[in-house]
Amino acid sequence: MNPKVGVIMGRRVKDSYEIQRILDKAKKREQYREQHRINNPKPYKKRADFRPVYYRDIVDNEKIIKLQASEAAIQKIGDLATVGLLNALPAGKEPISVRGLNYPIVKIMWFYGDDNPVASTTPWGTRVIRYHDKDGAQSHYSIPISSTKVPFGIDDLVSEFQSLFNPNNGTKRALLGARGQAKLVLGRSTILTL
Repeated sequence: MNPKVGVIMGRRVKDSYEIQRILDKAKKREQYREQHRINNPKPYKKRADFRPVYYRDIVDNEKIIKLQASEAAIQKIGDLATVGLLNALPAGKEPISVRGLNYPIVKIMWFYGDDNPVASTTPWGTRVIRYHDKDGAQSHYSIPISSTKVPFGIDDLVSEFQSLFNPNNGTKRALLGARGQAKLVLGRSTILTL
């Protein structure tokens, strides 16, 4: 055993040169980020275009929730009916407005994955491998998913999600590219990943 390397309680203790190397990288990273912030002031970037959509609640199918969905995600999916959303409020229904993650909404999240991963070195000396690529103006998308048939449950949404993004015959599989990934999410919890 190398006398310079110590072991305390079964854990290897880093040498001073290892700690110094980690500190040097952190210092370089902070210097780069600070200089980059000074050289490239952030212009105002308006929020992406969103529009109101109506979503049938998974718990109480008679409850209609008013949400915002991005135009880019709607355009990629093609039609709101594909993911069980409504353009207009059904007659005799009163919508409930929801903001944030306090109310669990079922949604689809996906990203376009490039066939060849890109490995790049950061200015501070670390290596990053990126599998996602931009398909159009952005790479990651999300949209709520519901069902137009009533009653429905989580099993119905899982089968609809699989029919969209199934690797063998999914109707929207092309949105993922070669290495993309799609997730079915309830609130903050992932239900299924394809």
